[in-house]
Amino acid sequence: MKTKSIVSNISPYTFGLVMMFALVAILAGCVNTTEPTPEPRFESEARENHMKNALQQYIDGFNQGDAAMLIALFADNAKIEDPVGGGRVVKGKEAITAFYQRAVTMVERLELDTPIRGSYGHSAAMAFTIHLKKNGEKKIIQAIDVMTFDDSGKIIDMKAFHGPSNASERIPTVRP
Repeated sequence: MKTKSIVSNISPYTFGLVMMFALVAILAGCVNTTEPTPEPRFESEARENHMKNALQQYIDGFNQGDAAMLIALFADNAKIEDPVGGGRVVKGKEAITAFYQRAVTMVERLELDTPIRGSYGHSAAMAFTIHLKKNGEKKIIQAIDVMTFDDSGKIIDMKAFHGPSNASERIPTVRP
């Protein structure tokens, strides 16, 4: 008795497409060809707690007007894009120091809009409202910051997401 393989029931064209997509997926890293070593849960929870605590320290640093507290959160080779797409990227400890020394003089306070969010990876995010005084006028900006951490627990990348519609000269009214 002769058995047929599954491959013999597929046209050569279809088989070729399947093989091509499989190869592309493997090369792109979309398909894991080896069993990953699971990370111990306590390590990911500890990292998540560290990241969330760092973001809370970021809020506290601004609310205390403490630039040194903010600067200490960042790695020497960190970069900041604030806002994303705004054309300004701050790179390195010296530039980050100048950035936060100026920023704390303008920001009156930061208020979290929701709890800080962690992740299974190396990033955490927070949605918050910035109350600031710029050119003598009070303004608010509603932002979401996403911060990525290196293995030593320092921020290596900060992206601030807000656009023109997220800035105003008065506090928005929340409607039920």
